[in-house]
Amino acid sequence: MGGGFPIQDNLEGFKYDFPTQNVLLFATGSGIAPIRSAIESKQLNISPAGSGGRSCTLYYGVKTPDDMPYVSKFAQWEELG
Repeated sequence: MGGGFPIQDNLEGFKYDFPTQNVLLFATGSGIAPIRSAIESKQLNISPAGSGGRSCTLYYGVKTPDDMPYVSKFAQWEELG
């Protein structure tokens, strides 16, 4: 298993002339667990659509809808941005 990565160091001031504006998250199955932590910790600095902040899109795949954990959280995450 990997040791993760520091979100603040990799997103803020990422060696480019512009700030990170769009965050794409990808997960399958239980891989959603660390992404849940990143979203709920608010370290991604995402904002609701239309507020001028950073956007975030989650691509998540499972074999069947019954295999999808945290379904009840998806609406809450969408409100965060």
